[in-house]
Amino acid sequence: MKKWLFAGATFLMSMQAFGYQALAPIDQTAREINDILNSREVRESFPNGVRAIVQTPGGFDVSSDLGVLHVDVLRFGPEKYGPVQYKLRFHEMDRTIPDNFG
Repeated sequence: MKKWLFAGATFLMSMQAFGYQALAPIDQTAREINDILNSREVRESFPNGVRAIVQTPGGFDVSSDLGVLHVDVLRFGPEKYGPVQYKLRFHEMDRTIPDNFG
């Protein structure tokens, strides 16, 4: 009986750890997008709002009718589970609008 109880508890703990690992990247991306949308740079560049946010290998492209703003996400700190520390670096806005919304 004790073996089965121990096996069941071990299984539940491993599933809990797996669930936390699977949720962490989604939570990290949501934090990054939230910080980008609440930044002064985005509010000043897009007074009428944002049309789309596209994730790129190094960060995000934020676009609207006025153009595209490239944002780099610079991650630092130890690699671990859970939220990672990061800084946002904003580039100059590209005034040409790509035709990928059509």
